[in-house]
Amino acid sequence: MKNNRFVRAFSGSFKDFNYRSAIIIIIDILAFFLTAFALDRGIRHVQNIIVSLPHPDDLFSLSLEEIQAAFTPNPQVMIIVSLLLMTAVILIIFAVSRSAVWLLSEKKKINPGSFAKFTLILLCWYLAVLIPAGALFYIMKPGIKLIFLIIITLLFLHYSASLNMALAKSQRFRQIITAFKTGTKKIHLFLLSYLLSIMAFIILSQAWWIYRYFMDSYLVPRIITLAIVMCWTRYFMIKIINQNSHSKF
Repeated sequence: MKNNRFVRAFSGSFKDFNYRSAIIIIIDILAFFLTAFALDRGIRHVQNIIVSLPHPDDLFSLSLEEIQAAFTPNPQVMIIVSLLLMTAVILIIFAVSRSAVWLLSEKKKINPGSFAKFTLILLCWYLAVLIPAGALFYIMKPGIKLIFLIIITLLFLHYSASLNMALAKSQRFRQIITAFKTGTKKIHLFLLSYLLSIMAFIILSQAWWIYRYFMDSYLVPRIITLAIVMCWTRYFMIKIINQNSHSKF
């Protein structure tokens, strides 16, 4: 029975590929490039603020008015605001794109109401996790910051996947609780999905070696490969979780 469920989920995930899949893949690719653009613009803006500050050695040659002008408005505030705006834009890109691709993956009809609720709940979820996690990261000792960052990132990605699946079925805040229950009880099925997706990405990535004859970078083909694998992973994850929702795998 276990093997039969796996085979049905695995084979069924390929059968789900259709015109919706092309839309999903395009959305994922656009989300990646928009995120990269937002990161680039945000970091460049912060760098420009830092570069515009006078060098410490030059402060002695400046008048009090010139020093005050150089530090008005407060550069630290400007940097913080720039980073917050960059983070907000990235979170919105993530929330909007995840809402679209998961609703399409679940073969749900996208209407403004369900789409807006999905996006709003995701934004609340992101903030509920990132704000306390960021505060804890800030006050932690340097020696354990990296370990904490790895653990919280993996947990965040895992439960976000479970939440996305739950919200695709019903756009209610209580789905966050459902996502925690499903993500915990069925974690072995999620891990199976992650493992298969990593293997698929590694295998498919090797096929792009031919592109070195046509382009200088592997970035574009790898992004396309990642988007295709992510699309298939959602199909497989939905099927394997749904087939085992009332039984042990």
